[in-house]
Parts: sequence; structure tokens; C-alpha cells
Amino acid sequence: MSTNSSSADFEIGLYYEPNKKPLARRATNAPFKQAAALLTIWSVLVINEGAVRFVTTNPSVGSLLNGRPATLVPFLAALFEVVFGFIGLFVGLAAFVLNEHSVRVTKAAMLIQSVLGYYVFAVFVFLLPSFAIADLEKPLMSGLNLSQSRFLLVMSIFTSFHFCLALQGGQFVWMARLVSIASARDVLSAKSRHKTRAMFWNLNLAFAGLWILLTGSVINATVGSGRLQEPFAVAPNIVVLPVLTIVTGIVMLSWGLFGFHLARRERAPSPLYFVVCAAVYVLAFLNFTIVQLGLVDSSAAGVSGADGAAAVHAALIFMVTTMGAYFANLASRERRGLSV
Repeated sequence: MSTNSSSADFEIGLYYEPNKKPLARRATNAPFKQAAALLTIWSVLVINEGAVRFVTTNPSVGSLLNGRPATLVPFLAALFEVVFGFIGLFVGLAAFVLNEHSVRVTKAAMLIQSVLGYYVFAVFVFLLPSFAIADLEKPLMSGLNLSQSRFLLVMSIFTSFHFCLALQGGQFVWMARLVSIASARDVLSAKSRHKTRAMFWNLNLAFAGLWILLTGSVINATVGSGRLQEPFAVAPNIVVLPVLTIVTGIVMLSWGLFGFHLARRERAPSPLYFVVCAAVYVLAFLNFTIVQLGLVDSSAAGVSGADGAAAVHAALIFMVTTMGAYFANLASRERRGLSV
């Protein structure tokens, strides 16, 4: 049976199924499937972080109104993160596995993700760390003074900002990609499109590396350069080997700046570029999970929940190190007139 479809649907590889409403579409376009797959991956990782945070709040212990701020605040934030993680997961799976997509449903999901996401971002990136800085009465570890401790807390806020931006911002971007491809209109509305996004996400990686470099440098200069007897553990940073933290920061900063330069000059990334991207991710993964956390005595004061931190860090590192490379590739294809 033949079907009626608009030229826009034909061009982007979408067509209407017989006896179905216009919003029920089957996706055969490769970039669309790619965005759906990435949305699915990102959403699983969002759920993972939200679940770890939810458990960390210990909602079954004591009153949710206790604490400063009240435990209810991070409790709701963690719950909201799980909620919009599942919403993104269902949208992504429907498009990727079932080949079904609705522009209206995805736009509604984007709205919910934005509203809940702003609350989550504000609570975990700014509110809780700000209270920690305000309530700090003694140095975080021996060898540091109060001013240095507060500086390191600020560095952790900055690092968390860029990590969480890649997490929540990435999920939003993949949903926007689905809508853009399905509607044949760039809903993100950047004038230079993927070039701008490639520059932005590579700078996000570079700045994250800068704050990590500064964190490691301060600890290396004040506490010591060898293996620390007392780990520095302020999310998302965990430092047992300051030199490894410094090296990781330098590599992330340098590679982010290189990716920014590549995108700004509209150069086509070579296969070696993606190999190095993978190496940067592996180094950052080792720094934030297996090596540093593996050397931590989980029974030590202030470092409880190291297993949950490892799970969260693995996801965040993947996101912050890959977003720039992905859009650098799209920017290059876009400049050459290829499908994006």
C-alpha cells in the first residue's frame, strides 16, 4: 500500500506508516538513529547518577527536614534526575529500537527535562557545595589552611559544573537532535550550527581540565607530591596521587583546546584524532575511578560511598570527553555537505 508523505519527510528519511496518525513516524535516517542511540546511552547514565545520589541521601534515615539544607532538597533533586533520566530513556528506546518517534512527545520531554534539570543542576552543582564552603570551620586535610580548602571547594564546583553540563546538557542536545532531524529544522538555532557546538563542548572539556589541573597543583604544592595518606575527596575530585591529577588536567585542557582549534578552523578530524580522544577518556577514567578511588580506604572518614562515586565518575568522564569530538566530526561533515 502506498503512503502519503511530505517532501521534508522523504528528504530526512522519515515516512508515515499506513493507518497511523502523522505523529507516529518510523525513522530510517542514520543521523536520527545515531541521536536516538546516544540519547539512550546518556539517559541510562543520568539514571545511574540519580540513583546513586538518591541512595546517598539516605531518605530512610531520620527526617527529610533535618540538615542544612534540609535532606529533602537533595532527595527531591536525586528523584527528579531519575525521573527525567527515564523519560529520555523511553524516548530514545522508542526511536532506536522500535523506530517510533513523536516530535510533540520529544518536545514535551525536553520541557520536563529542562524544568527538573535546572533544579537538579542548581542543587548539586551550586547549593550543596555553597553550604559546604559556608560551614567550613577547619581545613579539609592536613597541610591545607582554610583559604586553600575553600579554594579547592570552589575548584570542585567549577569541575562539577562542566561535568554535569555534559551530562544534562548532552541529554537535552540528543533530544533536540531528534526533533531537528524529524522536523527538518534546527531547533537549537545556532548560526554556524555544529561548528559552534563543537567549539562549545571542546571548551567545556578544556575548562574542566583547567580546574582539575589547579586542584592537583595546589594539593601537590601544599600537602605533598607522593601518595597521600589522607585523600582529598570533594565531588567530583578525588586525589590520592596529585601528580596523576595534574597530568590528567593538563591532558584534558590541552586536548579540549586542540579540539576547539580544530572546530574553529573547520578542519576535518583524522582517524588519529578519535584514537587520541579515546586515550584521553581512558586516562581520565583511570584518574577518577580505578586508580585514585582504588587507592582510597573506603572506611576512612569523609570518603564513604567510593563505589558509588566510581560509577558516577565513569559516566561523567565519558560525557565530558566525547561531546566535543562528536560535534567536531559533525561540523566537518556539515562543511563538506554530507549528511549530519
